[in-house]
Amino acid sequence: NLSAVRNLSTGAGSRYNYDNGLLAGSVGIGQPGVSIAYGADGSVTVASIAGDFGGLAQFTGDVTDASLGIGEADTYAFSVRASEIAAAAGGQFILRIAVDADAGLNLAGPQVLGMTALSVEHTGDTIVALYGFTDEGLYQLRISALGGTSGSYHLRLAAAGDIDLDGDVDGADSEKLAAAAPGSDITGDGATDGADRSVLFANFGFAQNQGPQIAATLPAVLTHEELPVFVELTSIATDPNGDAVFYRILSTQHGSATLTADARYVMFTPQPGYTGTASFALQADDGFNPSPIANVGITVSDAPLTSIEFDQRRLLMDVGESEIIRVIGDFADQQDVALPLDYVNARVLSPTLASLTPQGVLSALANGYTVLVAERGLVSAATVVAVGDATTSQLTITQFSGIDAYPDTVTIVPSGGERQIVVTLGSLGETFISEAADGTRYYSGNRAIATVTADGLIEAVAQGETTITVIHGYGEEVLTVKVDPPVPGNTDVGAQGGVIANADGIMAAFG
Repeated sequence: NLSAVRNLSTGAGSRYNYDNGLLAGSVGIGQPGVSIAYGADGSVTVASIAGDFGGLAQFTGDVTDASLGIGEADTYAFSVRASEIAAAAGGQFILRIAVDADAGLNLAGPQVLGMTALSVEHTGDTIVALYGFTDEGLYQLRISALGGTSGSYHLRLAAAGDIDLDGDVDGADSEKLAAAAPGSDITGDGATDGADRSVLFANFGFAQNQGPQIAATLPAVLTHEELPVFVELTSIATDPNGDAVFYRILSTQHGSATLTADARYVMFTPQPGYTGTASFALQADDGFNPSPIANVGITVSDAPLTSIEFDQRRLLMDVGESEIIRVIGDFADQQDVALPLDYVNARVLSPTLASLTPQGVLSALANGYTVLVAERGLVSAATVVAVGDATTSQLTITQFSGIDAYPDTVTIVPSGGERQIVVTLGSLGETFISEAADGTRYYSGNRAIATVTADGLIEAVAQGETTITVIHGYGEEVLTVKVDPPVPGNTDVGAQGGVIANADGIMAAFG
C-alpha cells in the first residue's frame, strides 16, 4: 500500500493508512486529515479527524482535552516510526493510551483502527489500553461515547514504560517503577506489579524518533537588488536520526521563495526595486515529525555591481559541441557572486552561429565567429565564440596567434584622461587593426569608470579600475584601466602604473 507521497519542490504531501487493505485515512502535511469509513451497502463516508498528533516526539507528555455528545466519536491520527519499533527490546513497540472521562460520560476502550489491544484496563473513570506495533506508519485512534452519555474527556499517549515522559524507556524509568512512583502503573489496573515490569522490560531501550532540528546559528544571507540567492537547506535543519528531511516554505517578506527541484536549496528572489532586510520562514519534517519554524533573514544590499566575468573565455569550438557558461560578478560589498544569465542579459550576438540557453548551455551551430556578451546597467563582459577553423589568412593568425593590444595596463586621470589602444595581428606587430573598420570591437567592463570608442580611444569617467576587452576575429585581449588623480611631487610608480604631476601641473602617466 502507498504510505506517503511528497512533492519535493513545494513540500506538499500526504500520509495514508489502511484497514483490511482499504484506505482508511489520510493526513496532509500541515493540513487537516480525514477518516474514511465503508458501509455494508457500499457507501463511503469521509469525515474530518479531530487532530493529528504526529509522532511520539510531539505528543509525549501532552494532554488532549475534548468532549463528546451522545453517540459521538472522535478520531485522531498518530505515527509510529521504524526506529522506535526496532529500539524496543521486545521486538514490538508498545503504546500506552490513557483516557479519563469526566462525570456523565462513559467511554468505550480506546480503539486503534485495524488492531487488537494487548490489554484494556478500567480503573475508576480511567481507561488504559496498550497496543503493540510492528510496522511503521500512520494510525488512527478512535474515542467513542457509550450508552447515550456525553461529556468531557482527557487523552494521553506515551510509550509504555516511559514513566518520566522524557522520550525513552531506560534505567531511570526502571528505578521509578521499583519505587512505585506516580505513573508506574503502566497497565492501568490500579497496582504496580509484575505486569508493569513485563511491559517496561518489553519496551526497554525505546527512544522516540526526533524530528529535524533547526541549526543553532542560521546562515547570514546576503544578496543584492533583484538578484536571486540560493540558500543550502542543510545549513538550516538536520535530522538527528538520519532520516530524510523535507521542507515547506511558510511565508516570505519582501520577496518570493521556492524550493529547487532537487529540494537542496531555497531560491529567494527580492521583490523588484527593494533593498533592506527580507526573510523567509520554513519548516522541516521527516515525513512524520516537524521541526520548529526557522526564520531566515536576508540582507538585500543596494551596493552596485562593479564587474562581470565569464568563467571561460575565448571559446573555440566545433559544430555540435557545447559548453556550460557561468557568469561571476563583483559588487562593491561582495566578490565572486554567481549571476543568473537573465540577470545580466547574457546572449550571443550572432545566434545563427551559436545558441545560449537560460541554463547556460552554449552550443556551436555553424562555422564562423561572434561575441558572447553579458551586461547589466553600465557593467559588461565580452568574449569570443568561434566555431570551426578560420577561412582567411588574417583570421588564421587570430586563431593560432591571437592579437596584441597595447598597453596591457594604463592609468589615466579622471578629468579629460584618455588613451588610444593600438591593436596588431599576432605578436609581430606588423599589421595594425585598431579601427572599427578593421573589424575590431571594444567593450568597457564598467562604463561608470571609463568608456571606449568604436575605434579604441579610452576616455575617463570617474576614479576607479575596470577592464577593456578587445576582440578581433578569433582573438581577444583584456586590458586593465585605472582612473586615478595624479600624485604630486616625486614618487615611485610600481608595475600597476600611475600618474604623477609637478608643481607646474605637467603630468606623466606610466602603465
